[in-house]
Amino acid sequence: MWDTLWQYLPLIVLAMSATVWMLRDLARSTTRPTTRSKTG
Repeated sequence: MWDTLWQYLPLIVLAMSATVWMLRDLARSTTRPTTRSKTG
């Protein structure tokens, strides 16, 4: 059990980091147009 866990551990970390980056990009894309419309 632990052997398989250690094998998939890096994959899980990469997946979590990828989801975090995607969420950050989505937040930026959603906040950018609102700020642009306000300034413009």
